[in-house]
Amino acid sequence: RRGRYVDDYPINVTKQDTDGTWRAVQDLRSDKAPGIQEIQVKCVCAGCNGGWMSELETEVIPLINEMSLGSTQIIPVAQTLLARWASKTVMMYGQYRPETNGFTSAAYRIVYETQQPPTGMDIHLGWCSQAMTVLWTDGLRIGAHGTPIESILSSEPALASGFVGLEGLCLFVNWVSPEIDLPLNARSQLSGAALDSSRKIHRIWPTSTTLAWPPKEMSERQVRRAMGSQSRAVQRLLTLSPEVITSSENQG
Repeated sequence: RRGRYVDDYPINVTKQDTDGTWRAVQDLRSDKAPGIQEIQVKCVCAGCNGGWMSELETEVIPLINEMSLGSTQIIPVAQTLLARWASKTVMMYGQYRPETNGFTSAAYRIVYETQQPPTGMDIHLGWCSQAMTVLWTDGLRIGAHGTPIESILSSEPALASGFVGLEGLCLFVNWVSPEIDLPLNARSQLSGAALDSSRKIHRIWPTSTTLAWPPKEMSERQVRRAMGSQSRAVQRLLTLSPEVITSSENQG
């Protein structure tokens, strides 16, 4: 794997104490942060790589360039294009870093068959002129009440979150496996819409109405906070609904 090293940065994760209590803590990360064009991973067939994936990259470049230059209107069709690209980019990065990949084989199958973000994914967009060009992803494993921790650790992840920062665009990707048995109110707490405390992040998948661009600018601190939003939501569920979820494992 190729990439450049970046300075340590804080991120909120959920960890288990020695007494068995799950707590939200701030962890420092330092890792290879490859340029988006530097990622090389052999996990797709030549037909996809040279076909719809290549076409998607070609189509999204003019849109990103236009958004980086100033004011415009992002219509639903453009939002869908951007969401498809963000989903593909984050999920391919999951293959590049399998130790933190939170996407299941079923999710990849959906992308392969539909060329769309998988079921259970929502994608939000923000703006930060100081944001670094970076990719990041984490996977989380959870289990229903009474699930032994050994079974959770050996099973496929159930949650994934990722981030793409490019040309000031901040794309936040959250995915909850449709296969996990969560009440609707619990599932909604893990959506990107519920995690946006800055009110400067706008949903683009599932596609909503036309978005005036750029929105109110996020600070770097708000961007970092949003990057760790899903772990905080898991912690909140563990605190408020222990009968629903009893354990979680952060794979970052």
